[in-house]
Amino acid sequence: MSESGSPCVVSAAQRRLDTDHLQRSVYEWSQARDRNPEVETKVKVEVVNLQEDGFHIPDSKDADVIVYDCPGWSDESTLLAAQQADLIVLPTGPTVKDMKPLLRLLYELLAEGVKPDRIAVVLFRVHSKKEEQDARDYMTTDHSEIVPVPGYIADSSAISRADSVGASVLEFGTDIQCEAAANAIEELIDRIGRFDERSGEVDWKSFDWERAAS
Repeated sequence: MSESGSPCVVSAAQRRLDTDHLQRSVYEWSQARDRNPEVETKVKVEVVNLQEDGFHIPDSKDADVIVYDCPGWSDESTLLAAQQADLIVLPTGPTVKDMKPLLRLLYELLAEGVKPDRIAVVLFRVHSKKEEQDARDYMTTDHSEIVPVPGYIADSSAISRADSVGASVLEFGTDIQCEAAANAIEELIDRIGRFDERSGEVDWKSFDWERAAS
């Protein structure tokens, strides 16, 4: 906490970069959030074209956290960002059809030298606890070195509407959906905190992650 007792939001400078310059889904989400009068915390997203920039990763010296949103397939820019990232979050739906391409990307990252402890798989568009468990069983049966983090992002019409107005699952979801999402978010927070041991400049335990997660 800061000396005033408020969360250390200012002390953790953040940049969010949408590297899918054609689809720009995260950027469009942030624009919808800017137009939404019901949400207080606005989220700035920059669109970058790593290919045009010669696959140069933007300077990060002025940011404590940089979030890259990459296309859901392996191209040169995705692999470049993955090799330099502290934590790689791979979302996947819970069906076999969803997870097969995820596993191909996962194995490609491992083959490129990315360590398993730098990869976090998050289940989303989950309809039930059984569907969640079936997905976990499939990845375990596949002998993957990596299993999905605890929790999941549920699939519902409310969450779809939230996405269209620039809101998050924590702002629009039911109690059960928020709890499931919070479990996944907390695991990601813990993993980010482990990498911060190098600097000690940001107190992640008191950082306002509920706002940042939006």
